[in-house]
Amino acid sequence: MGWWSILLLGLLGGHHAASAAEAASSVCDRAALVPAFGDDSEAFDICCYSGTFLVKMLSELNGGDKKTVDHVYENLQPYLGGAAEISKLPDPAQRADLTNLRTEVGETDKAALQGYDQLLATGLCYGKLTNWILDPSKGLQSKDGVLLAVPSYRGREKEEVIDLLMRLYHSDDYDEIVHSCAGVLLDKR
Repeated sequence: MGWWSILLLGLLGGHHAASAAEAASSVCDRAALVPAFGDDSEAFDICCYSGTFLVKMLSELNGGDKKTVDHVYENLQPYLGGAAEISKLPDPAQRADLTNLRTEVGETDKAALQGYDQLLATGLCYGKLTNWILDPSKGLQSKDGVLLAVPSYRGREKEEVIDLLMRLYHSDDYDEIVHSCAGVLLDKR
């Protein structure tokens, strides 16, 4: 099922959580993202990799799942840290879920996965990226700061994720997040 099917289900009132494959295919379409990022492969790789997690998570929220900010943080941070950080997780189910999500990105766009991993190796601050994405001012947190807000854009997860990552791309924070952590280890929040 493509992103258009998810959109159609949302418009018709039905909704299901996107599978990892659906999430990856929805935000890893290079041709569709040219208007958002031009031919910047670095921005595309970040959008494809992180966007896959975010589309899947937002579609789960729209499907009725409730997620705390801490729960999402505890999954997003190691996922954004790549295979090395995922492998350190003590919970085998969590490791398997995040590894499967990475696998879907690689099967959808191998170059994007390799590009993201190269960014990690050369200084991508995945901790800062996690904090930027989950910052309450980005609109993902509910007013109580505990639960993530249920999105009001049922069926438009892809568009919302791309909009969020475009805001990062055009923000003053982009260079610091993407290029400033070579050799720096970050603690949780």
